[in-house]
Amino acid sequence: MTFLRRCEVLLAALPERPFPAVAALVALAWLLFLPALTSLPVTDRDEARFAQASRQMAESGDLIDIRFQDAPRYKKPVGIYWIQAAAVSLLPEGAAGSIWSYRLPSVAGATLAVLLTFAMGRGLIGARAAFSAGAVLAAALVLAAEARIAKTDAVLLATVVGAHSALAMLWRGRGSAVPRWVAPVFWAMLGASALVKGPIGPMIVGLTAAGLALIARRVRWLRPLASWRGGAVFLAIVLPWYVAISLQSGMDFWNAALLGDLLSKAQGGQEGHGAPPGAYFIAVWVIFWPGAALLAPALAATWHMRRDPAVQFALAWLLPGWIVFELIPTKLLHYPLPMFPALALLVAVVWDRRAGPLGAGWRAVAVGLSLIGPALLALAIWFAWSHGVSPPLLAVLSLAASLILALVFALSLGNDLRLTGIAALVLMAAAVYAGALGTLSNVSYLWPSQAVRTALAHSGCIPDRILATGYTEPSLVFELPWPVTFADAGEAAQEFTRPGCPAAVIAAPLREAFLAATEAAGVTLHVLAEIDGLAIGGGKPVHLTLYTRGTGQ
Repeated sequence: MTFLRRCEVLLAALPERPFPAVAALVALAWLLFLPALTSLPVTDRDEARFAQASRQMAESGDLIDIRFQDAPRYKKPVGIYWIQAAAVSLLPEGAAGSIWSYRLPSVAGATLAVLLTFAMGRGLIGARAAFSAGAVLAAALVLAAEARIAKTDAVLLATVVGAHSALAMLWRGRGSAVPRWVAPVFWAMLGASALVKGPIGPMIVGLTAAGLALIARRVRWLRPLASWRGGAVFLAIVLPWYVAISLQSGMDFWNAALLGDLLSKAQGGQEGHGAPPGAYFIAVWVIFWPGAALLAPALAATWHMRRDPAVQFALAWLLPGWIVFELIPTKLLHYPLPMFPALALLVAVVWDRRAGPLGAGWRAVAVGLSLIGPALLALAIWFAWSHGVSPPLLAVLSLAASLILALVFALSLGNDLRLTGIAALVLMAAAVYAGALGTLSNVSYLWPSQAVRTALAHSGCIPDRILATGYTEPSLVFELPWPVTFADAGEAAQEFTRPGCPAAVIAAPLREAFLAATEAAGVTLHVLAEIDGLAIGGGKPVHLTLYTRGTGQ
């Protein structure tokens, strides 16, 4: 226990010095975000689409149009494609074919969000609690996942936190002068957000401002944002590309982005991702882990601290946006992520300012919730084992470390060692993520597109084109270094009558149709491989057969 008390003293001193605190948060964020970044294959459909479209943008040099293969991809604005294409262009030749290079902007966005949360929190809740908030946010399961996925959400989070940092400065200094740069920074963050994911970021920031205005019962404190400089910055960021894509595509972009994506999600459960209101409140105990271990007692104490300006700010950020996302029928686990900094601030301020240790009941709840992560790691180890993959030593050591850290967390709660308890939770998250993702990245059942690439690379005839029938995962396009065409059985069979070295990836339901079509065309086939896997984007098992041309043809 003496050792834990010494840790508490050291951790209490760290946040008071900005440079060491920032360095510690960066190191902590990378400890949480970087393991398995390079070994984890393309994880879902959207990641493959974003990365492939960015690769094509970098190759073509066309910074206006967005395309996945030959089709326009207009569901999201251009911001993330610019960032990913720029990141790949700065890396050594050959990096464009590796998914990790497109994930670097997500790592940077997640890290920046953590640092901005700390910077914002220093003025709102004090350096010690702000450091805790940054650490809790960094450890959140959904952010750790999004930092490893080449999509918009981690970068969007950074822009949302940046805009809220300006709001926090105004909220803190109501009635007093604020620096002139606050308005341009606020509008720049909104502009960047609109260029990354359309209206989502501005909507969340606007709801927060409206909530704070209701709490304050006046809006004059927001007047510094009514600046022509800020408006000019916003328009300079947003207008050029939106005008350019409108001129190039006509109404195609707006139809796809607003009608095809945004409104369809608001009206119904898009692509089978529907859930009733309240689903996020149930999910938050997992997706906000390990911070969820402290969330239950924090929520219970929030009512008693409701007049605290920092708590009011966090609630104004959290509740309006959360309610909107609960009401929207389409639900994905990462949608509430822009409100997670508010959750982290709320947990940190309540945890820092509460009087005395937690009661026995709340300690039991907190320790029980902390064990969600080790349980997920154990599940990952079992899943790998059940699919014939021996879990690596790292996974076993990570499980042991996470259980030891859960014990440290329990001891910290019992002795009111607040910072040590948070440190134990965050390090537990690092152990769980490294162990679970390191294990799952080796389970080939989860990555059928990667298995297809491996099989084709070892074929006697290196293919010059790929026909995919019944298996339409976008990861196939990114993973394979050869041109991929999604075709029906007849079209795929006809390709085998043409010169060259075609290969076909045929899903089980269309196998007989493909074989009948090739037989009718007089084509002899060679079965290169049979692959069982999970189409992780849709969550459905697949059985794939890989065919090349038979010998003698």
